[in-house]
Amino acid sequence: MSNSVVIAKTKLYDFSVSLISDSVLFNEDGWAELDIEVSVTCEDGLELYSADEKQTKVGVKVYVADNNGDILEPKELIGEFRAEGKKQNLKNGEKTIIRLPVFIDTKSNKNHVLEIDLVKEHSYWFSDAGLTMPNIVCVKKQLYISSENIVQNNSVDSLLDKLRDQQISDYQKREERSEIIIFSLLNSLKKLSAQEK
Repeated sequence: MSNSVVIAKTKLYDFSVSLISDSVLFNEDGWAELDIEVSVTCEDGLELYSADEKQTKVGVKVYVADNNGDILEPKELIGEFRAEGKKQNLKNGEKTIIRLPVFIDTKSNKNHVLEIDLVKEHSYWFSDAGLTMPNIVCVKKQLYISSENIVQNNSVDSLLDKLRDQQISDYQKREERSEIIIFSLLNSLKKLSAQEK
């Protein structure tokens, strides 16, 4: 009997939400508009912005972050925002882009985590129901954009470069954590397979 482990490729979620741009710029008042792509991979499709009281919308939960080393993790929920839009019926394989407004206090010394998700009003967030993986955006305080930052740095490009470098670093750390989890799961599967022999 072989010791190899076969991992079946399965579709985890029927819906996905993702931030289109690689950076988010908040204005001096603390507002930003995020372009969010929603895609559907299920036969039933998805109806957005119906006339129903329990319509499905694109939304975001804003958390004050707990700084766990270099990784920002959601700590305290401080706000929720919804994008408004026109009724859309997305079929299997279709995508749409929704503009989502979000606010954070750019004058505070705190970092923030944004969890972008789909929400069925008065019912549930899709990620809480296991229907999506929320798109996580970390907002670090030193990267808030204000007129003072622009004067001190002489250029928005330098701030964007810092933001990109930080996002790449955060992504690499998340990827490393994912690899550790995957190797741990593979080892557990090998041990279970050996015990069954």
